[in-house]
Amino acid sequence: MDDETLRLQFGHLIRILPTLLEFEKKGYEPSLAEIVKASGVSEKTFFMGLKDRLIRAGLVKEETLSYRVKTLKLTEKGRRLAECLEKCRDVLGS
Repeated sequence: MDDETLRLQFGHLIRILPTLLEFEKKGYEPSLAEIVKASGVSEKTFFMGLKDRLIRAGLVKEETLSYRVKTLKLTEKGRRLAECLEKCRDVLGS
């Protein structure tokens, strides 16, 4: 695992990545604000570094949906990790 991935806190990963996976399974492309709300991560945490660390770690990529509206999409690496984390959440009862 690379340094950038290791710097991401487990609590953030277990919220963000499975949330993105759920949206993906539904075929829905959420805005960044919808991702923040659905994941339960604070806006400050998300926009002050978490989003960029997820991108640098190669777990997500940022895409523009429309003028002024962006989303995050899982990369293959992010999708594999999200599937593992989804199982962890089930075990932990989150």
